[in-house]
Amino acid sequence: MKKVKIKIHAKNKGTQPIGIGAGDFYLKIDGKKYTLASGNNFGQEIAKGKEITGYGYYTVPPKIKEAELVYIPQEKELEVWKLGDFND
Repeated sequence: MKKVKIKIHAKNKGTQPIGIGAGDFYLKIDGKKYTLASGNNFGQEIAKGKEITGYGYYTVPPKIKEAELVYIPQEKELEVWKLGDFND
């Protein structure tokens, strides 16, 4: 297994402040779910119309053909991004 760092950029397009953090995301690789690992994972409140950038850390298999980052706040999948491979 290896640890990867994923850069996440978020913008609050709503009308109220919202809380968001690396715990609202997971990596999906070969149908398996990989949640947060130890690291300086981001998390904070975003004011209406504001943006933040932070990192999420995940422990994943050494060879990955394709990974997806899944945004799942409050146990509801809202968005998925294809990330490609993480191989050196």
